[in-house]
Amino acid sequence: MISKFINSKGEPNLFQQKVHIQTKSGKTAEINVVFQDTKPEGSPIGTLIAVHGAPGSHKDFKYLWPVLDEKGVRVIGVNWPGMGYTSYDEALNDDNDERVQLVQHLVEELGLKSNTVFMGHSRGSENALKMAALYKDHCSGCVLVNPITLRAHRGVQPYPLVCFLGWIWKTFTPLRFITNPFLHWFYHSILGLRSVDGHAAGVSLHLMNNVDFGGQIKYIEQVNQSNVKVLNCSSGKDFLIQRSLNEEFGSKFKDAENLVCTSKDDDSEVDSQMKAAFASGKTKVNVFFTPDGHFLQKTRAKFLADGVVLMLESNNNHK
Repeated sequence: MISKFINSKGEPNLFQQKVHIQTKSGKTAEINVVFQDTKPEGSPIGTLIAVHGAPGSHKDFKYLWPVLDEKGVRVIGVNWPGMGYTSYDEALNDDNDERVQLVQHLVEELGLKSNTVFMGHSRGSENALKMAALYKDHCSGCVLVNPITLRAHRGVQPYPLVCFLGWIWKTFTPLRFITNPFLHWFYHSILGLRSVDGHAAGVSLHLMNNVDFGGQIKYIEQVNQSNVKVLNCSSGKDFLIQRSLNEEFGSKFKDAENLVCTSKDDDSEVDSQMKAAFASGKTKVNVFFTPDGHFLQKTRAKFLADGVVLMLESNNNHK
């Protein structure tokens, strides 16, 4: 049963529900999923389901909400377990199957199979891609923002060490009085990424153990064989992900239109080019923002919102 979620900050539009996740270890994890729903009454235009990175929360898309709200689009902001909103169960393996189960539960519970766009930022992009593949016969599109690529990027190098540290955090829970403060400091001071506390940083680290880098090809091929629209956006000054890896990832989308924006303040030209590409029949568009960093949902909120609305309106027009 879905109910309102009220926290000490009095944040609006938050809801909660108990969800059971079946892990590959044969265990059942019970979590209290907290999610944002900007229009619980529904929207005739459609819905964006936004999934954040690691660390992160629904607030990672706060610059996008007002733009989409003005356009009448409903936004569901998912919060992953252990990141400050949704509870955490030690039975979780922190793998992608569990994350897909969580989002799939919300999709089914809220009746959002059709007229829906999946958006994922950074670590969350993999899950948005997989959800689009899973619902390729129903959803309107998929927007990937500074996505995880097909190989380990510089933000997780040396990758074997990252995986080892993640394993230590997950396995040796009595040591968390040491590992949690260290990881909180590391994410803030070294990586420049915000986490609400050391536990969230630990979950974020362990999540990197289960990134399905090369395995994403299978899901790209599935959306390539469908009419699902994909808007894949990356940046030239992304301190975590190299341009060469972004280009390799984007090249796997079949017959994609490749666009480049060199302007820091004005994206009207590339916005028009993106709309023209989809209008011409293209279903996959890669956009590279040369001057931007790792958080395009902040610096290019209007552009991304335009892409979401285009996908939803296009789907409505073909009903």
